[in-house]
Amino acid sequence: LQRGIERARAAGIKPGLAVSVLMVGRLDDYLRDVASDTSDIVRESDIICAGTAAIKRSYQIFQDRGYEAYLMPAGCRGAYHIADLAGARMIMSIAPKIAVLLAEMEGPFEERIDVPVDPEVIERLMTMPEFVKAYEPDGMKPEEFITFGSTNRTLDQFVNSGWNPLANHKF
Repeated sequence: LQRGIERARAAGIKPGLAVSVLMVGRLDDYLRDVASDTSDIVRESDIICAGTAAIKRSYQIFQDRGYEAYLMPAGCRGAYHIADLAGARMIMSIAPKIAVLLAEMEGPFEERIDVPVDPEVIERLMTMPEFVKAYEPDGMKPEEFITFGSTNRTLDQFVNSGWNPLANHKF
């Protein structure tokens, strides 16, 4: 995204809003299934931290590298996905169900974006190659992204539950 922003400016074009979406809850869902098949040490309490860990890591990288694009967590499964990102310069995609859960939370509230996910949780998650792919900056090559399990599932759901029924609908 940053290279595109810079190319636009070099061409005298004002760049538009740049947003990079990370489906935190969908990553958790995928890793939950992987863990149930392959891991004896990764717990459910670890799984629900995976998407948060990935976006916090991405956020730190964006900050360190001076990227102008915004991160947007999406597909949140609980208020914890949003609450753990409090204080971040992000665009939030908050479903109505999650908004209700956030409204029901009691303070005190504090910035949590710079609070790291428990290192022991990360250590257990790192035993899963699929988490490493999502978490590490060079965890997969760009051409591998399209076949990554979480990406594949999301695209399949969007096409088969969204676009295909629309394409066959008689207006």
